[in-house]
Amino acid sequence: MDRRVIISLAILQVNFDRARRDYLENFVPMVAECIRLMDPDVVSLPELTEDFANRFGLALPQHVMDTILRRVCKRGYAARSSGTVVPARDKLAELNFGAVRARVIRMHEEVAEALVVFARERYGIQWESNAASTALDSYLERHQLDVPRLAVRSEPLPVEPHKRRRVDYVVAKFVQYLHETGSGLFSYVDTVAKGNMLMQAMFLPDPVNATRRFQGTAVYFDTSFLMSALGYAGPSRSQPCLELIELLYETGAELRCFSHTLEEMRGSLHAWMKLIEEGRLAEGYGQSADYFMSAGHTASDVIVRVHRLPRDLGGLRVRVVDTPDYGPEENHRYVIYEKGLQEALEDQVHFSAERTEDSRKRATWRDVQSISAIQRLRRGKHAYLYEDCRALFVTSNKSMQRVCYEFFRVPDSEDVVPPCVTDQYLTTLLWLKKPLDAPDLPRKCIIADCYASTQPTDALWRRYLDKISEEEASGRCAADDVFALRYGPEARRQLMEFTQGDEDAITDGTVAEILARVKEKEHTALNAELSEKDDALRAAKAETETLVKRVDDEGRRLKSKATRWASAGARVLRTLLVVGLVAAVAASLTWPPLKGGNGGSVPYVIAFLFLFLLGYTAWDFWTGRIVNALIRRIEVRLSRRIEHVFLHMLGRE
Repeated sequence: MDRRVIISLAILQVNFDRARRDYLENFVPMVAECIRLMDPDVVSLPELTEDFANRFGLALPQHVMDTILRRVCKRGYAARSSGTVVPARDKLAELNFGAVRARVIRMHEEVAEALVVFARERYGIQWESNAASTALDSYLERHQLDVPRLAVRSEPLPVEPHKRRRVDYVVAKFVQYLHETGSGLFSYVDTVAKGNMLMQAMFLPDPVNATRRFQGTAVYFDTSFLMSALGYAGPSRSQPCLELIELLYETGAELRCFSHTLEEMRGSLHAWMKLIEEGRLAEGYGQSADYFMSAGHTASDVIVRVHRLPRDLGGLRVRVVDTPDYGPEENHRYVIYEKGLQEALEDQVHFSAERTEDSRKRATWRDVQSISAIQRLRRGKHAYLYEDCRALFVTSNKSMQRVCYEFFRVPDSEDVVPPCVTDQYLTTLLWLKKPLDAPDLPRKCIIADCYASTQPTDALWRRYLDKISEEEASGRCAADDVFALRYGPEARRQLMEFTQGDEDAITDGTVAEILARVKEKEHTALNAELSEKDDALRAAKAETETLVKRVDDEGRRLKSKATRWASAGARVLRTLLVVGLVAAVAASLTWPPLKGGNGGSVPYVIAFLFLFLLGYTAWDFWTGRIVNALIRRIEVRLSRRIEHVFLHMLGRE
């Protein structure tokens, strides 16, 4: 049994049972520390996400950062107001994250220096400080439970014969010496060991098949999401959508778009083209309004976008499919009460005040079409895991998710997957189900970050150790259990939030964009009185925005091209794998050394082995399991690499 899995499961269980502290709580102090050190007047999701990645080496999806930021606000470290997040400086000043982090790093360094002296004086080993630090980390990786058990329970420290692992032997004798002599450095070793265990709980390596993959499930997106993903609502709204699309693709989901959704997207672009032609852009509404008004698009630009919509969606790996019909009479039992759903949506889903009544009804009816189609595709199946639900509709509208949950709720079964979920909700759950790689930082920094974000008491450590012993004795711990504890509590927490109507959204965009929108709301009257002195500034701004539009368009074109190239590379890789296995079967039967008189049944055994591998590979490609999942991950990473090369060639990076 993998001890790392046992440690992760035990810590997650104790944290949740004793303090209702789930996995995401580990990141709340880190995000609060980022806000404190950034010293912004208004928090921006993209900039906070970037700063978090630079500071802690973790690239979180923006929707996950949004989820954590909401918790930061609930803890009082910031406040939400009119779609913005304003740091609470007094509360942030009380954070001791930085001090604890620095103290643990100092402990690690002092222990390493003492180990250098011990190894030289006791065994004549000449270690530099870095080598001693590596030896300490290597020992704790294999014996991380032994040091806390020695500290709490005085359990003997196992010391392996130095002929087998000389480095571990020296470190074990060092730790034993510190404990027996009552040295204050032993408490430092104990703290570092605890930090190492907490690190294991946060960064569990990817075990084989630990995370469930989508099996025969297609995910359909609504118009608003796809328009944002294509960049028609500005770069700040595009990135979170692209992150979800990559997460879904990597985990085996089939990405889809109903034909009526494509028609709605075309209709939206045609509406914008008409407003541009008639000079009435100010009458526009929706997420794309700011983008089209500021980017300086012409009517011909929009015509081109309408023409290449299917190709651009293909660049996102999204395939347009016909909306399923109602089928023969025996399938009518899967048809929902569409009029009732439409009435519920009209009553509770809010649209922009600028939209006409007719426009709202058409938008609502298309949503009803989408949800109804999802239920027909599910054919009455109740799924309890998103990966097994056959069909799922993703929207950016929280009200729509809440209405669908209530409308299709199954009595006494709260965990049934609803037909519609928000992009933020799904991104967070998928990310929690995905193993998180440890950041590319010095190990002592990662240990210090994990310890500072948790800061467990001695009583809590005793509960950790008791739970670990219990799981070791049971022998039933599995990696699946760890990931279930990571995403399960968050799924229920968000479920409660959207059923209670928590829609206090955090505004997307950079700080400059947020402040501009807030200022525009507060000073609408003053904006009408701009003097002639601002004409030159507006002209320069328009020129800059046109340039930005061209850069954004070029970036999307390169991204789409990189995706197509990577997809072609993945197809070649699949083909080479199959051809190679077929060739191996043929070669095993015709290769002269095996075909000769002394070969006996050897060629047939080898041919059968390769034939089995060929059959398994074909089955794997069909079901989307290990091999196909690996190729998809390679495809996504290859796409990013090709895009990076393109940008580098253009001098953009």
